[in-house]
Amino acid sequence: MRRIFAQARKELTQIVRDWRTLALALVLPVVLLLLMSTAISLTVNDLPIVVQDFDDSSASHDFIDSVRASITLHVVSWPVNKTAEEALASNVARAVMIIPVHFGRDMARGSNSPVQLLVDASDANTAKLVSGYANQIASAYNQQTAGG
Repeated sequence: MRRIFAQARKELTQIVRDWRTLALALVLPVVLLLLMSTAISLTVNDLPIVVQDFDDSSASHDFIDSVRASITLHVVSWPVNKTAEEALASNVARAVMIIPVHFGRDMARGSNSPVQLLVDASDANTAKLVSGYANQIASAYNQQTAGG
């Protein structure tokens, strides 16, 4: 234990003696803290998502508009005749939202109309974020249509 204290005393004496080392020891951690706090951000913006609308009704267009209004998800155009797996495999999108054929009719009747979400899970964190944001958008749309 005496050796550790002797080494620590020697290093502290050396740091106090050389002002450059003292500045480096005090300023560098503060600069790194400021740099990392601005460089590392946990918010996600513009995640590409493909929306395949098989219904083409006004209700499905309203739902797609609510997805487009999100700052997190960015709707990428994708032809309906191509499969959703192709969009995920070609890395065009991180997720594919598929709106079924009778979506507008079911929403007009007040019944549930499931919307399928296929997520690329090669990055688990991004997949969880995409599904969470899509869930929030669908919940907000359901509340809006139920209130109206």
